[in-house]
Order: sequence, then C-alpha cells, then structure tokens
Amino acid sequence: MSNTPKHFDLGSTLEMPELKDTGLAIRLVPVRTTSRPVQHLKMNRQQLIERVDGRWRSSVQAVQGLPADVVSKPGAVGQWSAKDLVGHLAVWEEESVTALRLIGEGRRPPRYARFGGIDAFNDMKWREFRDRPLADVVRWSQESHRRLLDYLAGVPEELFATETRFRHRLRLDTYGHYPEHTAHILAWRATLPV
Repeated sequence: MSNTPKHFDLGSTLEMPELKDTGLAIRLVPVRTTSRPVQHLKMNRQQLIERVDGRWRSSVQAVQGLPADVVSKPGAVGQWSAKDLVGHLAVWEEESVTALRLIGEGRRPPRYARFGGIDAFNDMKWREFRDRPLADVVRWSQESHRRLLDYLAGVPEELFATETRFRHRLRLDTYGHYPEHTAHILAWRATLPV
C-alpha cells in the first residue's frame, strides 16, 4: 500500500439511508492508514475512546454514498464486499470486548489456533454473516461498536494509562485495525465507475 495516503478526511458528517430516522450524525477525524507501528503516547480513557470511535466512524464513512447493491457486491477485497468488511470490523469489536474482559481479569484470551489461525477464524465468521442484508450488518456494526464503547467507559482507568496488554489488544482489534480496511474500501471505491 505504498501509494496509500497516510491520512484522509472524507468530509464532516456521515449519512446512511438505513440510519435516517435515528438522528445519528457522525463527525469524522483524519485516520492514519499505514500499518507501520506508531509510538503510543500515554493516553487516558477518554482519549482512547475518542481514537477508537473516530477511526471506526471513518471506516463506516468509507462506504457513504454507495448504493446497497454496490456495497454488497463481492470484490472490495478479494471475494469480500464492502458490507463484508463492515461486518468483519463488527466481529473484531465483539472479539475485543470478550478478550478485554479476560485481560482485565488477569486471564489470557484463547488463541485463534483452535480455529486454524486468524485467517481461518475470519473466514468462518465471514461465512456466518455474509448473506445478511446490508441493513442488518449496519445495525450489527453499530450495536457492536456501542457495546465496545460502553464497556471501555466502565473499565478501570489504569488499563488505559500505558501500553498494557489491555491497550495492546484494544489497538490490534480496533483503532489499529480499522484503517487497514478503510484503505481497502477507499482503494476499491477508486476503481468504481463514476
């Protein structure tokens, strides 16, 4: 992805037809889209929640304005559609909450080797949700994100202060993960006819 810009800003507000009656307006923030490691500064809970939320919203924004049939058509990344990428991020937000609870209790989350590795796990989960309608995937994504933010709002502050195992897992599953797929969607969008 050497041609991928390091930052992007897709506008100021997200509007999705599926959300028209919810009153949801999403503010966007610039997002780093490189996979290079970033030096993680000391951050408090609110700063990390804002980072998670802002990068998630930018990922959702990447599908803004596209018709449902285009968003649901395979090919955004391999056989996955943009809808599938939104669902994939919801899977990892759910995984994050599960793993973070265990880490917060001083336990280790189970390894994905039991599924055949991360790629096999991703494929298994994709097969579970790929036939769901776009509106269901959007709703699921929003609900998963809300659960994640609610969970983060209630955990002890010391889990956020330094690069703990908790913060490391949070970064891998969320704000370090979203930009990768945002870049995929934006690159795919650039290939669509105008």
